[in-house]
Amino acid sequence: VVPDDRPNPPECVFLSVCRLEPTKRVDWIIRSFSEIPASLRANARLDIVGDGSCGDSLKSVATECGLTDQVKFPGHVSEEELEACYRNSSVFVMPAKQGYGLPGLEALARGLRLIVHKESGVSEILQSCDRAFLINDQKSLTEAMVQLCSTHQQSSRKCLNLRTRDQWCQEILDHCGWASKN
Repeated sequence: VVPDDRPNPPECVFLSVCRLEPTKRVDWIIRSFSEIPASLRANARLDIVGDGSCGDSLKSVATECGLTDQVKFPGHVSEEELEACYRNSSVFVMPAKQGYGLPGLEALARGLRLIVHKESGVSEILQSCDRAFLINDQKSLTEAMVQLCSTHQQSSRKCLNLRTRDQWCQEILDHCGWASKN
């Protein structure tokens, strides 16, 4: 669990964790990152974690945008490496229209700010969350990324004290009267 008021990393690090498929709109993230003013982007980075059919084309988009030094594609990572990615990031970006969007909630639980599509299943519970920015297109994604990058140093990581996955699973087991195998 991330402690309250933990300072951000020196860089504004945007993180996306997903399958690299067209429906995830990772190309939007790269193009929006390229539109952040150079003065802000000089102290920013984009990490795209995951594998999929669009991996090579997304790397080409980053190259076309002149972002090869600022956009990293670590591929599929271990759980420990994924935790390090979250720990070293500032903003989680999820522009896809997700069924429920658990990665966004997991990012909030770790203290990150979140950019999520307003048609994602989690958007209705995030309407009043000041750490979540709801977008509806690539233009609003760019605006959110610029705003979050420009306010990066003034913001602190705040854990929302959400239940861990293990706690949530145990509550379901208890509620249904099922025995845990632990």
